[in-house]
Amino acid sequence: MILEATTLPVSSPKKTRNQCNIINAAGQKENKASTNAGDLRLVQAENHRYLISIVSIQYKIESDDLKTHTKVTVRMIEGMHFRAEDENGRGFDMDSELSEEPRAGTFPMNAFLQAAAGCTAMDAVFVLRKRRLEPERFEVLVEGIKRKEHPRIYTEINLVYRAKGPGITIAEMERAAGLSLETYCGAFGMLKQVAKVNWRCELIE
Repeated sequence: MILEATTLPVSSPKKTRNQCNIINAAGQKENKASTNAGDLRLVQAENHRYLISIVSIQYKIESDDLKTHTKVTVRMIEGMHFRAEDENGRGFDMDSELSEEPRAGTFPMNAFLQAAAGCTAMDAVFVLRKRRLEPERFEVLVEGIKRKEHPRIYTEINLVYRAKGPGITIAEMERAAGLSLETYCGAFGMLKQVAKVNWRCELIE
């Protein structure tokens, strides 16, 4: 975690404040939820105690903590009913648009949109919670538009982020959604290479 902060030695309360960066490079785990912009933090550095006024916070996930290889299995059950499972046995059922009702599961291209929406929704909620904003409700509405010719890929995707909770504003939602789409969400990182992605935020009354 990188903290951009202003520092003031405790022993010299009237000394001019100086800008500095504090970088936790020792690999030590820190309770990030307890640190917000505007907080004061007492830290020890080079035998001096400093009162830290947090200006801004950036969170970084070390690459060693993330898996780079993923394996899934898709197995036919009967007809066009397929079961998808990951290495831990978690999964879902899929069926074809050509199958008769009742279908056994969602369509593969629908599942693709659902997974992408889940990816960006989790990112956005994570960012809100780091800012001590707990959603009472949160949802992402997704509309995918395909081209007519095969392969029928999505050419445009419209997203609406909707949330309700104490302190949650449109500005906070736009910050969280923007960070997801521009920085963190791998699903939309891929989708943006082939489709136009439009998005907006709404408050749930």
